[in-house]
Amino acid sequence: TLVIAALFFGFADVVMSWFSRDPEVIRIGSLALRAYSIPFPLLGFQLVYFSLFQALGKALPAGVLSVSRQGLLLIPAVLILPQYFGMYGVIASQPTADALTIVMTGALAIGLNRQLNRERDAYQAEMTECAECAERAVRCDDSDSRVSSRRRTKEREVVG
Repeated sequence: TLVIAALFFGFADVVMSWFSRDPEVIRIGSLALRAYSIPFPLLGFQLVYFSLFQALGKALPAGVLSVSRQGLLLIPAVLILPQYFGMYGVIASQPTADALTIVMTGALAIGLNRQLNRERDAYQAEMTECAECAERAVRCDDSDSRVSSRRRTKEREVVG
């Protein structure tokens, strides 16, 4: 995506000339294409975390991310930015909504990664504790002849 964004940014005039011969349309369209290509490389990050939240069954963050880029953040940007920046505000609306969605995704990703790390650490601590208990039980079985004798008797009953 970085290469595609760089190509759109660098060759925006050429791309726009495919659609129109009007110099003003090419100028405005090139400006818009360049603006849209700026957040483009980071949209993959947003898509991956959106998909991860869905896969983990985390409906609220997944839902918020799915409506943020094209609705929750874009609509206010389209309504507010043109009032201050005119046509440039219209052009900046989509990249602004994209950038804010990426920031929101980053915040949610940090929270998710912290949660997953806590769960991993708790699981590892539990497994370490279980391994220590299992190791002690084996040593106790080997050193306690009554336990070993009972185990051999049970093994004979199962086999016999």
